[in-house]
Amino acid sequence: MDRVLELFEVGNLAAAGWVRARALPMSGFEDAVVAAVAEESGSRFIITGNTGDFNHSPVPAIAPVDFLSQFPAL
Repeated sequence: MDRVLELFEVGNLAAAGWVRARALPMSGFEDAVVAAVAEESGSRFIITGNTGDFNHSPVPAIAPVDFLSQFPAL
């Protein structure tokens, strides 16, 4: 976990972020919250095993194996 926290930022949402999540055209509210956090924090990717859940996300989703193959030095 320490290594993860060195490389990644843990996001948080204010009230406007929750409203944004609700407005996203995504079927799962929890996924929409992840997408809203990613958008608000300026993330380049959402790393997930369920990329299909993020088809309408403002931030592209990428599978862990694909992320590691693109960024092997991490």
